[in-house]
Amino acid sequence: MFGSTIHLLSKGLDSGEILFHVRPKHEECEAFDLGMEAVKSAHGVLADSISSGEILTLQPIYQDQTKEIRYTRNADFTDKSSTGIFT
Repeated sequence: MFGSTIHLLSKGLDSGEILFHVRPKHEECEAFDLGMEAVKSAHGVLADSISSGEILTLQPIYQDQTKEIRYTRNADFTDKSSTGIFT
């Protein structure tokens, strides 16, 4: 499962309340390209919500870490870990 999350600013990395979670539409591709599509999708949604003013009315969602499936850090993304993503 790939995606990008836009958070409110906080002291910790990725620890602020959530504004958006975006999963890019994709076809089979390399893991790096899929990650970049996730970032691109998140930028687009954020820019659109700023342009429309929607961002001013959003209700941020508190992160309940007990419901977290997995937290992946940049160091976790290796050639080996990306093998078989689509199989």
